[in-house]
Amino acid sequence: MPAPRPVPPVPVSWLLQGIGPHCEDIAAVAQDDPATWAITFHDASQVLLNWFDAPSRLELLSAVCPLEPQTPNVVLETLLGFSLFGRDNGGTRMALDPQDRVLYLVRDLPVDGLGLSDLRDALRSLVGLAERWHTCLAALPPYPGTAPTTPPTNPKHPPA
Repeated sequence: MPAPRPVPPVPVSWLLQGIGPHCEDIAAVAQDDPATWAITFHDASQVLLNWFDAPSRLELLSAVCPLEPQTPNVVLETLLGFSLFGRDNGGTRMALDPQDRVLYLVRDLPVDGLGLSDLRDALRSLVGLAERWHTCLAALPPYPGTAPTTPPTNPKHPPA
């Protein structure tokens, strides 16, 4: 039986409930369970937030795009290099979901002294960075050994 998810303190829940009205570009805030939220912007960008106790923080995740299995090592090394220098990137790092091969940007946000403006800025920053990475990866030429295709899709705009 899995361990129960930690429940965030009431001020964190209030903060997340209040971010929608405080931020005009947020379309919806959905709480999936006591420790997980999804924030969707009007442009369909989405940030997933997970609460963790030790240390107290919100983990923010934003999808960049799926990566092809044939993604060249030089691209993967560049993405890992970004994670290595996470302190220079506001603590942002890369993660790859091994099942669906979606590339994510991940940032831990300490909650001590966190206000609505701080949360809004962190959300906007992560979404903007995900968009820039998506643009860079979509501009790469087709990988050797693959047929030319359309650029990788951004999960916030799934193909029709």
